[in-house]
Amino acid sequence: MGVRGQRRGDAPYARVHLPDGQDLVVPVLGRRRDAATGTWWYRCVATLLTCETTPGGRLVAVPDPVEFWAPYPQAIEPIEGERYDLLTTEPDERERRWRVTGAPVARGPHLTVHRDDCAQGSRDLVRTVTDREALVLLADRENVRECAVCRPLAVLAPREPFTGRRRPIA
Repeated sequence: MGVRGQRRGDAPYARVHLPDGQDLVVPVLGRRRDAATGTWWYRCVATLLTCETTPGGRLVAVPDPVEFWAPYPQAIEPIEGERYDLLTTEPDERERRWRVTGAPVARGPHLTVHRDDCAQGSRDLVRTVTDREALVLLADRENVRECAVCRPLAVLAPREPFTGRRRPIA
C-alpha cells in the first residue's frame, strides 16, 4: 500500500514475489507486452523508506517510491477483486524518452521534465514518459517545469514545417 496504508489512487494491487523470497503487495501502474516472447510485464511501485537530514541535523524517515517491472506469471500474481482491465498498456520503452523528477515542495513547480540522457534528471526520478505525456505535463506550469539544462520544449514544441525556402530576415 502507499504511505501509512493509504491506497494509491485507483491503481489495482497485485502480489509480487521478489528474488529473495519476500512477497510485497503493491499498486500496479501499467503494463506492456514483450513482442518477442508474448510475456506481459507489469509496472509497479513499492513505497520504501529512506532517510533525510533536516535543517537541524536530525535524520528523519521519508517515503521513497521505487518503480519496477515484474513479469507475469513468474514474479507477479493478481489479487482477487482487483480491476486489472482498467490498466493502460504502455508504449514501447523506446518511446519513453523523457524523465520526470521531483519532490513535494511548499511553493512553485515540484516536478521537472528532462531528456532521458540529461545528467540533471538522474536524481529523484518519479517516472519516464512519452513525448505526448511530457507535453501534457509541461502544460501544467503551476506544478511542472522544463529543465533549464536540456530544454525539452526545444525538441517537443510544435514547429513550422520545413518548406525548403528561406524566410527573409526582418
